[in-house]
Amino acid sequence: MEVLFINGNMIEKLPDSNGKLISVKDLVLGDNLIYTIPESIGNMTSLKSLDVGGNPIRKLPNSIARLENLKSLYLKGVNQEFPNLRNDLKRLIIRRF
Repeated sequence: MEVLFINGNMIEKLPDSNGKLISVKDLVLGDNLIYTIPESIGNMTSLKSLDVGGNPIRKLPNSIARLENLKSLYLKGVNQEFPNLRNDLKRLIIRRF
């Protein structure tokens, strides 16, 4: 599976087992009720695009820095700043629209 689309499902929490989905390239979690992303996301090394827009995200895990293939992070409507992301992932494009 290369694309996992779980948009608009009122999900509050992701299971730690999501880190086992190492072949997923695009993860769409927009418009849910997710406050935190588990550290296990750092195991999703094929991930190129992560959409967490429309969620009340408070914190992104430090393990996100291991996602060397991550190119796009969608944060539409997320009112939290994540200043270290640009330092950790040089080629990352953060989109808030």
